[in-house]
Amino acid sequence: MKKIHAVVTPILLGVCGVASASGVYIGADIALGNKTALETQGTSFDETNEVGLGALAGYNFTITPMFDLGVEAEYRTIGEADFDIGSKYQSSGAFYGINLRPKYTLSTGAFAAAVIGVGQMEMKLSNNFTSETNSGMAYQLGVEGGYAFDSGIDLVIGYRFTEASDIEGIEFGVNGIYGGARYNF
Repeated sequence: MKKIHAVVTPILLGVCGVASASGVYIGADIALGNKTALETQGTSFDETNEVGLGALAGYNFTITPMFDLGVEAEYRTIGEADFDIGSKYQSSGAFYGINLRPKYTLSTGAFAAAVIGVGQMEMKLSNNFTSETNSGMAYQLGVEGGYAFDSGIDLVIGYRFTEASDIEGIEFGVNGIYGGARYNF
């Protein structure tokens, strides 16, 4: 039994060589190829967004040497999308909320993470004659993968879906791919 421990322990410690650490992190994302969907009075519309940007700050809690749980505050702009709802409208907006980010890191530095969040989505609909901004509670779900460098920088790419169930009788959803970076202090 002692021989097994003598062999297994160094292997496990070696596997956990690039393990995550508890601490503060900050990050930024750029949303590419996002789509905004809206539904009003039984009619659905789906259009591609312009580029959106996001910023976040959080804290990682180490659960095991290879698994940590991030709790983060996020602010994200939702790029403009053009809709034809009887007349031409533009939508734009923002999401701000709190996310849980469980992350599993391999010994190579590669990682996989999930994003589960709740917050507020603010959407602006405007045309040549009127502009209206409303907000409502929203949730988001996502997955991401990336690489954690020894320098404390993480590079990520992911897919995220955010939905506000009812903003003044309109359901909004935004989904798509994003890329970004995190710096772990």
